[in-house]
Amino acid sequence: MSAPESFHPRWWTRAEPLWTRALRRNRTVAMFWWDGCQVDINGTRPQSCSPYGGYSTKIDRQMEQKIQETVVAFKRDALDLAMFYYEGPDAEGHRNGPDSEGIESAVGKVDHYLWNLQMGLEREGLSDQFKNPAKTLPGNHGPPPGIHGYDPMMPDMWGIFFARGPAVLRGSAGPSMIRMVDVYNVLCYMLGMDPAANSGSWNDVKTFLERNYDTHLYDRIV
Repeated sequence: MSAPESFHPRWWTRAEPLWTRALRRNRTVAMFWWDGCQVDINGTRPQSCSPYGGYSTKIDRQMEQKIQETVVAFKRDALDLAMFYYEGPDAEGHRNGPDSEGIESAVGKVDHYLWNLQMGLEREGLSDQFKNPAKTLPGNHGPPPGIHGYDPMMPDMWGIFFARGPAVLRGSAGPSMIRMVDVYNVLCYMLGMDPAANSGSWNDVKTFLERNYDTHLYDRIV
């Protein structure tokens, strides 16, 4: 979003974003290039926010540093939730289409950043610990042919979802498909908090959630 009026709180108060719910439950939140983090939503803002301003190579230069700072913050128990939005593949797909040469490079950068995250967790001794940070990787949509508006049941429109951490069953492949609206419930469970009323389904995600992570919460909401 670029129009200044889009940042007025009145546009954001009818629903409660994940980070706002986390803040209201005393979680510490850092957000990087995630639109909306700069808005005062019902009196709350993340403790750390790098506002979205469109994709640029400047973000590529900052990404590795921010990932490592985040890992260190988790190591110090100074952070409960970190949210990154990396627009590289999306920007390239919209600009030049899903089959452009730039897409391969942009996706390669995502792979590189995930590798840096994993190496950072291992370096800080977090990779194999029960308390290692939970990670999710949802995509926002598939790219045919670089624009929006297609039937979400078309395979070419499907994104990708990975989840890892103590709240996730080891070795679970999960269901063959979950919807974007289901991801919110997964993240709330990882954060140990009740979700707000939403359109997601627990039936779509409970097969890969670890009940022993939070038995009381699991039995109450799942």
